[in-house]
Amino acid sequence: MALSFTPSDRQLLGTKRVVTGTVTFDASYVTGGMPFTAANVGLTAITDVTIHDAAATTPSAYFVIWNKSATAPTLQAYQGDNPNAAQAPALQVPNATNLATLSARYEIWGY
Repeated sequence: MALSFTPSDRQLLGTKRVVTGTVTFDASYVTGGMPFTAANVGLTAITDVTIHDAAATTPSAYFVIWNKSATAPTLQAYQGDNPNAAQAPALQVPNATNLATLSARYEIWGY
């Protein structure tokens, strides 16, 4: 029940730092999203997160968003191929879903 962050670049831009890389989910998704901290990417505080399309070479049926909770930030995975798209265009992945092959590119700003 953890995210695996693989940084590819770190830059200092003005007074902020930006870390880019790839994040990979694990084999048991948690309802509400997978928690992470600034320390996971070598920062002390997070001010913004951008999640880019899945990092896989083939399109994924999932998309990832950042839930900017001040107390418990998470990355949430949603199904992009929901069969009832007319009623609900995207549904969060169910609890305990195996997302071990899901990865996405990230850009995390902070201090």
